[in-house]
Order: sequence, then C-alpha cells, then structure tokens
Amino acid sequence: MITSTPVARWTWGRFGEAGDQVVGGLRGLLAAHVVLWGHGLVAGLALLSVTINEAGKSNDHLFVGEFEFDAASPASAEQFAERIRRELRPGEMGSVFADARSDGLVAGPGGILSERRLFRLGSSTVADYVGVDLVTFSDVWMPVRPERKPAA
Repeated sequence: MITSTPVARWTWGRFGEAGDQVVGGLRGLLAAHVVLWGHGLVAGLALLSVTINEAGKSNDHLFVGEFEFDAASPASAEQFAERIRRELRPGEMGSVFADARSDGLVAGPGGILSERRLFRLGSSTVADYVGVDLVTFSDVWMPVRPERKPAA
C-alpha cells in the first residue's frame, strides 16, 4: 500500500563539493537513481525536476524545469547542467533543488508490479554542501534485500 506520508527516509551528504552547484547536486541524485535501477527497484522513464533559486531571494527562481530520462541510461549530470545553463536567467545562484520521480518496482504474487509514488529521490545543493535523500511511501519492499532475496 502507498501511504500519503513517508514511511522511511535516508539522507546522506558531503561538504567540500567545490565547483558547479548544478553538476554537484545532479551527480549525487543520478548516482542514487542508477543504484535503485541497478537493484531492480525503479524502471522505465523518470522525470527530473530542477529548481535554482537566486541567492538571497528564495522566492525568485533562476531556473525551473523538467527533463524526462531513461532510468536505464540517464544523461550525465554535465549534460543536464548544459541544458539548464541554456535557459538559466541571469543572477547569482543560491540553492539548487532537484528530484527524480519514476515508478517503483515491487515483487508481488503475480510477479514484479509497478507502483507510482513508491519513492521520492531528491537532492539539494547550497554553497559547497550536497545532500541527497530517499523517501519511501511504502514498506512493501522492506522485507526484501536489494538482491531480491528475503531478508534474514
């Protein structure tokens, strides 16, 4: 069952991510998405949403957009960043928020089932800190380890 509130959340981050804030945030997000895909937990097309706020003006956006990508072979963070730069409004970049949405896969009695809103995968980049978080709205897959064997 998919709930309206999160069941579990995992967050990880790192400081010292100097350089391009857009690339830094997208790199962590896409790497996590590829891991989920590699373990058979997401499939098909995914939607990447990106919002870049202007420094000191949290309600002013330099960029808001979405990109569809194939979960099996997403474009690189650098390729997405280049597409974003073409549409980026002038101004000083503050924070970068991104999330990837795709259907989740769960083992059911009749085989593998596709579920909407199983996960939310997001990233935030502020200055030299990049954080990535994974939120799940179901516990249906928790008794199964990533290699799809029952948990001990």
